[in-house]
Amino acid sequence: MSYDAVLCEKDERESELQRTIEESKQREAYLENELANMWVLVAKLKKAQVTSVFVHLRMDPEMVEKIRAATAFEV
Repeated sequence: MSYDAVLCEKDERESELQRTIEESKQREAYLENELANMWVLVAKLKKAQVTSVFVHLRMDPEMVEKIRAATAFEV
């Protein structure tokens, strides 16, 4: 192989690797966003569950405040 052919092959391989890196970065960003969305849903479900407990048990206001302080949930 000539020097020019080897250099051309190296450049092509480097371009392929750069594309792969860029695709990986985009996939990582997508997955991080999906994970963040899942955490938001988990927080909403927890809040809904705590709110449901308060409503169904009709707890006294003092107990509600204690649970709020312990769980950091707003009702």
